[in-house]
Amino acid sequence: MSRHKKSNRAKEIDRRRQRQAKLARLRVRYASAKNEAERKEVFALVTRRVPWLTPEEFVTPSTAGN
Repeated sequence: MSRHKKSNRAKEIDRRRQRQAKLARLRVRYASAKNEAERKEVFALVTRRVPWLTPEEFVTPSTAGN
């Protein structure tokens, strides 16, 4: 069994992919929210995960990095 460590760049890429996948799941949850309270709850989770993201950017994701 090979035991080599990931490079810092590989770790960074993994974190980015995990973050994007989580945001995609949260966007689905946000879109299916029944009321404003549920949306605020979902966006609170988004803010914990990605503090620099605004509600407008969250609702309309950027495709610049894809």
